[in-house]
Amino acid sequence: MRQIRALRGRSWAEVKASQTADFNNRRHGRCYQWQCLLRYMLCLWFFVIFPYVAMTWVSVPNDLTVVWSATIQQQGLIGAGFAHEAVDFLVPLSNHVYIGWVNERNLNPFKSSDSAYHELKDSDKVVLKKIYEQGREIRKYDNQVLILQFQPSFYEGYLRSNTNFKSYKYKIGRCMFETTSVPEGWVRTINKHLDEIWVPSKFAKSVFLKEGVKVPIVVIKEGFDPEVFSSKNATSDKSKFFNHCKKDFVFLSASKWEDRKGWDVLLQAFTEEFTGIDRVCLAIRSTGLKDQLNHQNNPNHARILKIDKIAMNDYPSLFKSADAFILPSHGEGWGRTAMEALAMGLPTIASRWSGLGEFIAPEYSIPINITDVEYAFANEPGNLGGKQFAHKHSWARLDKYAVRAALRWVYNNQLEAAKMGERAEQFMNTYYTREVIAEDIHKRLLQIYHMKFRTRNLQNSEDHNLLHSKEGPILKEGT
Repeated sequence: MRQIRALRGRSWAEVKASQTADFNNRRHGRCYQWQCLLRYMLCLWFFVIFPYVAMTWVSVPNDLTVVWSATIQQQGLIGAGFAHEAVDFLVPLSNHVYIGWVNERNLNPFKSSDSAYHELKDSDKVVLKKIYEQGREIRKYDNQVLILQFQPSFYEGYLRSNTNFKSYKYKIGRCMFETTSVPEGWVRTINKHLDEIWVPSKFAKSVFLKEGVKVPIVVIKEGFDPEVFSSKNATSDKSKFFNHCKKDFVFLSASKWEDRKGWDVLLQAFTEEFTGIDRVCLAIRSTGLKDQLNHQNNPNHARILKIDKIAMNDYPSLFKSADAFILPSHGEGWGRTAMEALAMGLPTIASRWSGLGEFIAPEYSIPINITDVEYAFANEPGNLGGKQFAHKHSWARLDKYAVRAALRWVYNNQLEAAKMGERAEQFMNTYYTREVIAEDIHKRLLQIYHMKFRTRNLQNSEDHNLLHSKEGPILKEGT
């Protein structure tokens, strides 16, 4: 009856138009509902389902665990460099994979007097204790990746003391050397027992390839903790570290006291370039500082300051208090102190060779260019098995005049050198923090998982071919 009343007094065309409008409204309403449903489904796919599937596929799965064998003791054959490198690998990597840390030496890493653990920040201590307990738990499994972060000379001993060594499905060695060769026996041990090695630079990769390593060689660089080595967090105190030179321009050099570090060339270059009249000082911080420094020929009475042993916690302030850093090394596996100096924004002079060539560049540092090599370990051939064996090794020949020129340029152009240090700090904090390096390690572990644990043939994979490319610096052997 209501429809009849509604139609009274209206023409057929008006009634038809009204019905058509009602139909279109209902149709558009249904279309709008379908559009809303479609939009909802698309949002669900792109923001919920797809990210979940992607993360499930890309992330390291639960059946892949990593056992990392390394020491954080700072004395003996391993040294402080390996200790702090291990910490800067383990702590950030624990955010990406399930990892267990095994202390390589039979000492409690938290009680040993020479452990780097005592000098770490509290957050790192917590993480190390956690992954140490995880290491005890997951060593009983037989599906792990094993990473040995110490020199191959100790692998045989590790094999004898670990009966379950062969149960690991993929074994990786982290190693490096500073010359154009490697110690005797390394290559045989690597090819026999390991599936892959990680080296810190393209230079090291080319050396190991030349020496005959057949397993994949992957470049995994070193990183630093940006919270520790930060110019913003550290304080400058020249009176504390350089009391007798607190009014001078201070060149800082910090490394072990051995021939490889180029101490003789540095001291000769500095004492010839500067005199006691110049307001410039060379501050030397070295472990095992020898008496030779006291007998150094110094006819111009240039200012040279020896720094006694300081705590690792004071190193950022030591860098911050200096005006420039110098490391004229014959060869480095990486060059950790130079990396830390750049991260602190110090104008840095260093040899552009071996591991240092990975991050020493004229855009933000003062490189000592190397044009030739010479026999290595001339004064200590016994460390490598005799004089005849030492002739296999060559390292950078340092030019005293190149070192003098670099020192003079920094001293005469302090403002420009300071700006270079600022660029260096920005660069290092972009590409060389330990979090960035941990992401690179994570990516490599993902590749290993998909190649090894998903039954892909590693030898036929594209990654294997890339890892065996011949790229890298050409090595010039000594004659």
